[in-house]
Parts: sequence; structure tokens; C-alpha cells
Amino acid sequence: MGGVNEGASGAELGAQEVLDVLDVFGEDGVRMYLIGFLEGIEDRKVAELEEYEMVEGSLAFEVHECRSLSSRRQRRRYGSG
Repeated sequence: MGGVNEGASGAELGAQEVLDVLDVFGEDGVRMYLIGFLEGIEDRKVAELEEYEMVEGSLAFEVHECRSLSSRRQRRRYGSG
């Protein structure tokens, strides 16, 4: 088992597997798995937020471009601009 790496990958251990880790690696092994698992959750949330920020930025750009295009069309249509 990889401890931190195993936990960070999102691999959830069943009760027997946790006991096996405890038997083989002791408390430190279980602690490292749990730390990795929690860090993996945090990393996934950060990545998800970054993805949402990128989508939000793209949408804001598209809305701005649509409004600009619409304004230019109106100015041409009504002769002001």
C-alpha cells in the first residue's frame, strides 16, 4: 500500500483493509492513508473550483462579446455610430 498515495488517489478502504493496514504498517500507516485521503478530497475540490472559474470566465467573455456585437448591430441599424 502506498499510504498517502493510496489515499490521495481516492481509494476507499473497507474496514478489513484498514485493519490490514493497521496490522502491517501500524498507526502511522493508517494515519498516512487518512492524511492522503483527506488531501485527495481537498485537491479535487480545488481542481473543481478552478474548473468552475474557467467556465465562469469563458461565459463572461461570451456574454460580453454578444452584447458588443448586439450594440454594433443596433448602431448600424439606427445610424448612430
